[in-house]
Amino acid sequence: MTESRQADRPLATGEPLRVAGAFTLDGLGGWFVEGIEGDPSNVVGIGLKLLRRLLAEVGVPVHTLWSALGTAAVSD
Repeated sequence: MTESRQADRPLATGEPLRVAGAFTLDGLGGWFVEGIEGDPSNVVGIGLKLLRRLLAEVGVPVHTLWSALGTAAVSD
């Protein structure tokens, strides 16, 4: 199988439709990334653990965002 056909495989999973830029370094498309110039955080984004902590510091519990994303929020 050619490399371009292999790169099509992650597309078939639907993963690229759920992420900014249509791929994630830590997802299925990451197997096809040969390098990154600059800070990997520009590609990967902010870590969820850090984001959760920063949101808590400003009084926003992360679960309150879930319903905005189409996921049913669990009440406290």
